[in-house]
Amino acid sequence: MAKKIGKIQFSSLDLIVPALEGDTRDKLAVPISPIAEPADTTIFEDPADPTKKYYLPRYRVRIHSGHYEIGFNAMPEGTWRLNIGLEPYPAPELGLGIQGAFELPHDIAVFFRYAAGPSHTIGRTVNFSEIIKDDKGLKVAAILTVPERDALLFALQTPAALPALVTRRAIRVAIPIANPGTQPNAPGRVRDHRSLAQNAALAARFIRIRPNPQPQPKPAGRYSTVQRALDDMTDPEPFVLDPLLHPYLYESAAAGGRSGEAEFRRVILTYPKDTPDARFYTYLQDMVEPWIFYYLPDRFKLSRREQLPFLPQMVVRLDTADGEIEKTMVTIDYLAEPWLNTARLKAAGLSLQSEIPVTARQSNAELRPLQAKASLRMWLPGPGGAALVEQKDVTVDLANGFVHSLTLPLDSFRQLYAAAYSSDATSLFSGEMQVETGLSTPESIHVGIRFSDTQGEILTFEEQPFDSGDTIAVKMLNGTESPLHIDSLPVSVRRGETEVPATIEGLTFVPALELDSGTEVRFFVRPQGILPGDGTLDAVFDTSSVKIRPDPEKILPLISDTSVPAEYERQIEVMTVPELLGEADDPASIILINVEFKGGNSLKLSRSQLSGIVQVRLPLMDLLLNRDVQGKYHYRQQIIRRNGTQTADTTWREADFGILVVPGL
Repeated sequence: MAKKIGKIQFSSLDLIVPALEGDTRDKLAVPISPIAEPADTTIFEDPADPTKKYYLPRYRVRIHSGHYEIGFNAMPEGTWRLNIGLEPYPAPELGLGIQGAFELPHDIAVFFRYAAGPSHTIGRTVNFSEIIKDDKGLKVAAILTVPERDALLFALQTPAALPALVTRRAIRVAIPIANPGTQPNAPGRVRDHRSLAQNAALAARFIRIRPNPQPQPKPAGRYSTVQRALDDMTDPEPFVLDPLLHPYLYESAAAGGRSGEAEFRRVILTYPKDTPDARFYTYLQDMVEPWIFYYLPDRFKLSRREQLPFLPQMVVRLDTADGEIEKTMVTIDYLAEPWLNTARLKAAGLSLQSEIPVTARQSNAELRPLQAKASLRMWLPGPGGAALVEQKDVTVDLANGFVHSLTLPLDSFRQLYAAAYSSDATSLFSGEMQVETGLSTPESIHVGIRFSDTQGEILTFEEQPFDSGDTIAVKMLNGTESPLHIDSLPVSVRRGETEVPATIEGLTFVPALELDSGTEVRFFVRPQGILPGDGTLDAVFDTSSVKIRPDPEKILPLISDTSVPAEYERQIEVMTVPELLGEADDPASIILINVEFKGGNSLKLSRSQLSGIVQVRLPLMDLLLNRDVQGKYHYRQQIIRRNGTQTADTTWREADFGILVVPGL
């Protein structure tokens, strides 16, 4: 990457004094934070009057006659209104610094957050849609159905549900810019990444032409105006209200909570329906809000980076204790992301409508990603063969993925890496995500770490209008490290809300297109239908059938951590025998052999020293890729004879013997 950057031709625009980021204090219209990450423990300043201070208040439930101001009211339409009174107060950490300060202007959102379901694994929120200011602070209210009310009451008396009353405060303030520089997205500018020494030399030439350089004033502080949302959980935390201590809340609901937990119902659908390839997929119906269905990913795949090049999100680090290959350990860090078949979800949304009761508030199915506790089990090499091993300390986000780290001996890593690029059926480097839904059995999601089946972009498309019509000129680039096999590339063209099928011209897929890494092709896309309007055309490509042909020898160097040389030491015994040196009194006899090894080590042999041991450092990459399990090394020899003549190798010799006899032929 450094070599590529070094080839960039920089514009003379780089000599222009860069525009500074942000604004000076006199241009600001919002309070100023003294730190880049403001909090409710920060004292803010007025931009025009530094003596005028602000603070961001926290909120707590008001107490009246020893009771929290919280209760339910029955509504005529059969719903229930939950009312809470809140009062602002300064963070105790502010201490005396709060004297004379004003409340920082802010917007506020209030919601309950708790874990629902029999095993408290499904997150749920109750939003307060009404927020009214009064002379004591705020009055907030939420309208709930009876099931919603009962589910919340159950959570408020269940510590395992971790109920929390959250106040989210949105603020707009100015934060200091530590090192003002060029605008990050200023049009027409190119950042100069050349060395500072080069720029310093350029600056020195300008300084020399000034007869009397004057000291420059310190630049005024600059600030960036930002928006921040800061959450605070009100006391008690968790927000558990024991019915014995707070009976007024449960009495106001005319129901002492629920005797059982809020229910979730498992609905199983097949996709593709009525086909030999149909599979079963689980959806969890929320019986409190029965139009809501939670879904799980189809599977988890190895993720690719979002920017070019689209390399696998995996890093391999090697640790060789004292250079001993037997003690080498390999650490693999990788990111796996969920993959979803959007067509499957679209079909499910239609099928699930029949599961919604006619009395529900909403008749259309609303699908949401399930957030629940999950554990990872992976098939890994072991002394007795592959074993399904539960992985500890892995935090799983079912909607976004997980980061996993494995540390293995060298041989085990080679097996895993081979599985990652192999097309053969193997369970290694695959596994399952066990998701706790609180129902009778957990749900299982397949996890597969394969370079040929990844999550993320693999192609880039640059589009330009062509021939003043509806034709689009396209430049397609393989943005991965491996060749791509493309035997079809379905495409449609969209303008606004209208989308029609399209055809590709100037590119054929018979035989299949083999696109090497970094290679681009150009072609045209023509819509096969009428697209009303005159807006921009957008070609939409379906790349699901594109196959990645992973090249293990290209991938491993790209994902390996090269900050520490990945080498191991091999011990070589170097020796000669008197018969190879010649007669001692012969002018052509050898008096010295200098053996130099590639990597810096050398050894000298003579009649007085016929053998010696040398440690040769060899690249571990060869062993990781099974290119050289014998440990080949390179050497060259220099021979000095009694008559003063010398001969030396001009090229490196190759050997893999543990005992090297010299001089070689």
